[in-house]
Amino acid sequence: MNLGVFHPDSGLSIFRCVCPGAWADIKENAGAAIDSSIGQLGAPDPIASADQLKNTLKDDYSYPVAQEKAQKLERELTLGLIASVIGKKGQQQTQEKIDTTAQIAKLAKGIADEAQNMDASQNVLKAISPLRTA
Repeated sequence: MNLGVFHPDSGLSIFRCVCPGAWADIKENAGAAIDSSIGQLGAPDPIASADQLKNTLKDDYSYPVAQEKAQKLERELTLGLIASVIGKKGQQQTQEKIDTTAQIAKLAKGIADEAQNMDASQNVLKAISPLRTA
């Protein structure tokens, strides 16, 4: 059973709910709980998702059953997130982001150095310009 599946290839990089078998009866509730907890980076908060699911299910299920389903959701989302980060594909994507950031930093440093040299050249020209007019 795999409830939380992280799709790092999707542009939004969000978890999608795949609820076979035992999850079929709460598929909509689990999906809504996941969607409501998506943060700025496009990934849901496993704890907030579980809390939301538990609160939604408490009217239709006993508290222990609602809590058990919420805990399963939290575990599945956490496992999906961990796999997306430390799995081969996740590591490759992280390395690509690091490489891109390093390239941007190198380019910015080059531009800053060039601007610094330009400023120094202007100061040199200012310093020697009175000599030229004399």
